[in-house]
Amino acid sequence: MGGPSRAALTCSPSSFVFDLSKMPSNRTMRLSNDTARAADGGAVAFKVMTTNRDRYRVKPTTGVLLPGEHIDVLLILSTSEPLPADVSAWSKDKFMVKAVGVPAGSTEATIKERWASAPASEIQQTKLGCSHRLPGQPGPEEPAPRVASSSTAAPSQPPRAEPQ
Repeated sequence: MGGPSRAALTCSPSSFVFDLSKMPSNRTMRLSNDTARAADGGAVAFKVMTTNRDRYRVKPTTGVLLPGEHIDVLLILSTSEPLPADVSAWSKDKFMVKAVGVPAGSTEATIKERWASAPASEIQQTKLGCSHRLPGQPGPEEPAPRVASSSTAAPSQPPRAEPQ
């Protein structure tokens, strides 16, 4: 008997810049279930983890998305630690999103069992980086969204001056 289909969860954006002049510093990540509806329902269970649970809060940390659904996950940098003089000390901080296909309508116990028994080949893992901007310092910018281009699109032309 085959298990649920492989998860197809997308995470956007793929990295985050936390502004240390505004504490707590919040960022939002969108998780989307791109699984086509399958015989098993195409539902995807997810977990969001961080390498530093004392520094970051994640809300929600787990959930289930049906095909075509999405959820916005809040990433909160909130620390009682003094700000480092060099933010590269925090450069190893990362987030990871894990996803696994589950039958639609799964109970919490069924999902827990699925996580425990799923082979590694059926668990999707997405690693997400983050960086930090100190107050008064320029920092890396948020990544620009990728825009799909078409080979049939006309090349962009500079605006023309209207004849007087």
